[in-house]
Amino acid sequence: MSGNLRLRTVKALVEKQEETLTKDFGKNTNAFYQNRAFKTPSVSG
Repeated sequence: MSGNLRLRTVKALVEKQEETLTKDFGKNTNAFYQNRAFKTPSVSG
């Protein structure tokens, strides 16, 4: 799997390689990371 990943952290991330980290903006276009809307929660009984 490849693409983008949005990660939330309490502490700032520190870069250890030459790649740069960027802040996210807008809607995530990767379908795998979309939030699903549920009408009612699923509860096992």
